[in-house]
Amino acid sequence: MYVCGVTPYDEVHLGHARCYVSFDFIRRTLRHLGFTVRHIQNFTDIDDKIIQRAADRKETPEVLAERFIADYHDKMDKLNVLRADAYPRVTGHIPSIIKFIEKLVQKDRAYPAGAT
Repeated sequence: MYVCGVTPYDEVHLGHARCYVSFDFIRRTLRHLGFTVRHIQNFTDIDDKIIQRAADRKETPEVLAERFIADYHDKMDKLNVLRADAYPRVTGHIPSIIKFIEKLVQKDRAYPAGAT
């Protein structure tokens, strides 16, 4: 089960909780029914909001994202949301993301920014 995770540029809020409590319920139900569930949830740990917020606070994007990822885990733990089996981060996949986008451009399924 792949669940899109948070972009950690600020504290987790009730809207996040609703999403992850819901998927936790689905996962627990599937397991109760006898299914094997591997739960993957990413963190988009770099984007424009993270970069801007980090600059405003005079810290690195990595430090900011790490703090709000910890906040996410802390709050979900308090809600008894089971942890995912893995939490891949966008920053760990930048080269493959670039290759994928280049292929989309080559196939005319995407275009470079500013192109018309």
